[in-house]
Amino acid sequence: MKGAVLFGFQNDIIRKRKAKYTLGIKSAYEWKEKYEGKGIKKYEEINGKYYCVNLFYKFITRNDYIDFDKIIEHKFNAANPNPELIFYKTYRKNCEYIDEKDENGNLIIEEFGKVRFDIGEDFDANKREVTIKMKLGGTYIDVCAIYEKNGKRLNATHYF
Repeated sequence: MKGAVLFGFQNDIIRKRKAKYTLGIKSAYEWKEKYEGKGIKKYEEINGKYYCVNLFYKFITRNDYIDFDKIIEHKFNAANPNPELIFYKTYRKNCEYIDEKDENGNLIIEEFGKVRFDIGEDFDANKREVTIKMKLGGTYIDVCAIYEKNGKRLNATHYF
């Protein structure tokens, strides 16, 4: 057995692997004029503030080495009781928007999965922070989330 097979069954032999893609999620940040680039600026109003809603938040860059069981944390503010994370991949090392195109007009970022979390009746529009933990390095990405208001681990539905 070699490569990915060994990695999946005997991870004590192979402790790192090289990322084939740059991986990230669709993200939104409060509107600022700095969001200029190859993508189209898209914004929407959420709770009286304007947000750029098509940003690419990168958590692994192509050709980076990923340790087995590496955990990456990211905090975000949920816009509603059922926030959804959309995962993207690209061969490019640096992208700013999820709708960037190459010189021929083809999209260079591809969606490869979604995770929806259920905050439920605990949702508070004033305390919306959620911490996601993504476990990488194995043969898949494992995602969990914690609602910071009460420390509760959220139920998730995966669409990979």
